Amino acid sequence: MPLLEVSDLKTYFKISRGEIKAVDGVSFTVDSGEALGLVGESGCGKTTTALSVIKLLPENARVAGGKIVFNGRDITALKDDDLYDFRWAEASMVFQGAMNALNPVKRVSDQIMEALFLHKKGMTKKDGLARVKELFELVELNPSMIHCYPHEFSGGMRQRAVIAMALALSPKLVIGDEPTTALDVMVQAQIIDLINSLRAKLGMALIMITHDLSVITELCDKTAVMYAGKIVEMGSTVEVTTSYLHPYTEKLITAFPNIYKERRMVDSIPGDPPDLFEPPKGCRFAERCHVKIGDVCECEEPVLTDITGKGHYAACHKLTGGGAYV
Repeated sequence: MPLLEVSDLKTYFKISRGEIKAVDGVSFTVDSGEALGLVGESGCGKTTTALSVIKLLPENARVAGGKIVFNGRDITALKDDDLYDFRWAEASMVFQGAMNALNPVKRVSDQIMEALFLHKKGMTKKDGLARVKELFELVELNPSMIHCYPHEFSGGMRQRAVIAMALALSPKLVIGDEPTTALDVMVQAQIIDLINSLRAKLGMALIMITHDLSVITELCDKTAVMYAGKIVEMGSTVEVTTSYLHPYTEKLITAFPNIYKERRMVDSIPGDPPDLFEPPKGCRFAERCHVKIGDVCECEEPVLTDITGKGHYAACHKLTGGGAYV
């Protein structure tokens, strides 16, 4: 049984015009100890999918359909008190922008201990401080700095502190919402090495949200490519990045410079993503696609299909109707 099973998830945002279909029929699984990467351009639904898993959505959002089963338990049916116990203890999140995730007027130790005290009734401050020191050592921070304020940490140190906070209660699943985006290249590499080390040491599962395919290749066992609220390709990270099937995945990958190939301007994707208030009837990438095959792409929604028969999925009429495109 997978640790996490998401089936036909639909998460909508209510606005004055109606409802935005931010996530519209997403399905995937994550096994214990496995790392899944969610990748795609801004607004594709990556973060909303992850927030739906732990039901930490804003007030104007709702899970409109589908099921989220975590460790055999249906999360979509949990009441507030049960969700309160579930979050952080079983699944936690490393939020984007460590400085914004930490309270600037509270010591880092107090912020980490807050989660401990809320979930472990009767824990003493002495025990809490001892746990914080353990966590600092785990994420390779000097334990003597536990009483510092966030502004006394560098960007990389703050990110490590936020990771320590997410690990405070030893959850089975950690969600990373672009945890390396605001960091310079050298610090990014250190954080990636740290996350890989923690996964090996703790056996935790990981969902990594990012725009950066290079981060995915370093961290994730499998990858799901999202576009306009749907998964358009999914498979092992090696397959998705080297033997990609969907034209959107191709465009994403060729948008990154490759230092090992000919020096030239990278490709871009023309046009804009569709309006998710009234999404198109057919393939949501059709208007921007360089290989679309006519009316079928614009009128009929493609189904996410195992193209290879070995777990490499794609949703593209070109693939299911006449083999892989050239």
